[in-house]
Amino acid sequence: MSIWDRFPNLSASELRTLVVTTARVMLDSEEARSKLPSDLLEISTVSASRELVSLLPTMQPDQAQIIQGLLEDEDSSAEISLAVLEEVRKHPELAQRVAEVYDERTQKLTGAELLLLTGALVILAIKIETIQLDKNGFRITFVKSGDVVKSFLTGLVKNMMGG
Repeated sequence: MSIWDRFPNLSASELRTLVVTTARVMLDSEEARSKLPSDLLEISTVSASRELVSLLPTMQPDQAQIIQGLLEDEDSSAEISLAVLEEVRKHPELAQRVAEVYDERTQKLTGAELLLLTGALVILAIKIETIQLDKNGFRITFVKSGDVVKSFLTGLVKNMMGG
């Protein structure tokens, strides 16, 4: 049984592992390594929120604190992660690769790691242009995109602001 068969009804541990697995799979390409910082998975919520404000055209710089708060809150971080993972599921090649790596993974993550990795996962999802699986392996092309993820995060920030 694949982890996707239980999605979105995952335990906290399963969600943490799926988030980190997905982020690592998305970073596992030459293009990702050449275009994205090598320490993206260690990005702080402060840095992730600043990066997300720059990737979300409707956000203002002063809204970075709201995004940071969403990333640091366990419930909203889980909600954001589930929204991104739902988009990942729509790409069968990527979802299959994530499931394979997930099954291989034995190391457990802490709750703090989910909070830190959610920001990196959202940044990665917004920057995806194409996903391909061919005889040469798995390839993701990154550019500014991810309208569903942008819309979801923008909506969360607007709700936090009361609008």
